[in-house]
Amino acid sequence: MKKALGMGLSADDLKLPPITALSSSATRSRQWEDVLTVHAEDNVARTWKAMDSRIGAWAFEMEQGAVQVS
Repeated sequence: MKKALGMGLSADDLKLPPITALSSSATRSRQWEDVLTVHAEDNVARTWKAMDSRIGAWAFEMEQGAVQVS
């Protein structure tokens, strides 16, 4: 919220679309991002550091329609 206000935006403007796919691994989670998410209407998979509750440094572009949710 503080970051949004400093940028002259609302908190909703900084939120990503809803998650449609999620993967995680506890292996080496202290050193690396340990969660991967795919969001609706987005062609990028994003990494996250669960321990710190923050977005990671990596974003992986995907082909259109690469993720299918059942």
